[in-house]
Amino acid sequence: MMMKQSTVNKYMGLFLLCAFSWAGVQAKDAETRWDTSAVHEGDVLPAYEQEPSRISSKKPVTFLVFMAADNDLHPFVKGDIDQMQKIGSNANINILVYLNTRYPRQPKVTRKLVVQKGRTVQHGADERRDGGDVRTLMDALQWAHTNFPSDQFVLVLWDHGSGSLNRLLGGRGCATCKIKHKKHKSEEDRAICYDFSTGHVLTDADLRNGLEFARTNLRGGKKIDIVAFDACLMADIEVAFALAPHADYMVASQETIPGTGYGYDKALARVSKQRLSAHDLAKDMVYAYEREYRGRVSDYTLSAIDLGRLDFLTQHVSTLGRILSSMVFGASAKATHAALARATHPRHCINFYFDNNASYFDLGNFCQNLSNEMRNLTIEPSKDKSALLHELDQIRAGLRQYTIANVCGPKHRGACGTSIYFAHRAVDKTYPGLLWSKATWWNHFLEQYVKTGRSVPTA
Repeated sequence: MMMKQSTVNKYMGLFLLCAFSWAGVQAKDAETRWDTSAVHEGDVLPAYEQEPSRISSKKPVTFLVFMAADNDLHPFVKGDIDQMQKIGSNANINILVYLNTRYPRQPKVTRKLVVQKGRTVQHGADERRDGGDVRTLMDALQWAHTNFPSDQFVLVLWDHGSGSLNRLLGGRGCATCKIKHKKHKSEEDRAICYDFSTGHVLTDADLRNGLEFARTNLRGGKKIDIVAFDACLMADIEVAFALAPHADYMVASQETIPGTGYGYDKALARVSKQRLSAHDLAKDMVYAYEREYRGRVSDYTLSAIDLGRLDFLTQHVSTLGRILSSMVFGASAKATHAALARATHPRHCINFYFDNNASYFDLGNFCQNLSNEMRNLTIEPSKDKSALLHELDQIRAGLRQYTIANVCGPKHRGACGTSIYFAHRAVDKTYPGLLWSKATWWNHFLEQYVKTGRSVPTA
């Protein structure tokens, strides 16, 4: 989820705030479905009946929502929990919420909630934790694994999300709280799980460390089955790379996500009644999201990806970066720069926020466009062109294997389900610090590209 402000503007992303309103949503939908008053009666945190913590019998699935709502998303807390209560924990599934929030004129609070059919109970007393601290994520994972053993485990990260460019913010004070009511002006303020009380967020490294903690200390070396993001703009290859060593599947959106987020009653309906593989549950979550927003929103996206197939994709994207790094300097540098500029022009390449410099571009669309451009050019040496086209073909083939489910509204028809960062004028200074950037050639290519060309298409 990205930041939500007024009735019409809740669908705006952290760096898109006040920049555009909902595309394709009819006015009456904006006044009802997206109005916070329709979701939450009163700006007061609900009281939950308290029960002592106890260990549940082992079930097929534990579904944990890490709800980082100490920010302007708190009006949506009750609505999402109400959706979960329509299903409720049963013999097949534990439905848990680790809630960290702060309502106006109330103290910050952290609660461990067990969602049952028609009601929610609280385990233990109120606590006070930092939703942007990886130790809080670890505490949530430990509580869920210790008290609610299961065959499969799903972690949903519920909050603002802003893609992979996040390294300056993790674990330190930041300007996040100061920009929540103004248009985002830089690419530095990108991450997930924004805690407005502390100014902290979780970075890609924090996510990997939290999952590694669970795999090593709580799961006997077994990966978490599904990591899902009820948060905007997280379906990037860079984010997937951070999760892959410790998770089997990722569910995320290339676009912003409405304030109301996942339709949890729809997403949990089938798994609450029958055993599903992690593969099928991840797909179910994607198709449930489409049922929630089809016909209401034109630019929705959600995809489920098999992180076990990421190595192949990483290898070929990195090799593509290495080849392009040499081509932007070589005998055909001018033609290469022109081809790249055309391939990533915002009118021709599916993108998710373009500011005349950089964007998250759809990886599949980018590769198809660049392949089309290059096939018509004379490139010297010719072996560079052949190698480049081979890598582009391999990436597109890899995406077909890597993506197990993908839905998108008419505005983004043809999106493949995975984005990648691309810059024309300057590479964001946080990008080299990403785990992805340290392990692949992509950042090196972007640095060489902007250094040698500075060709900037206009929106």
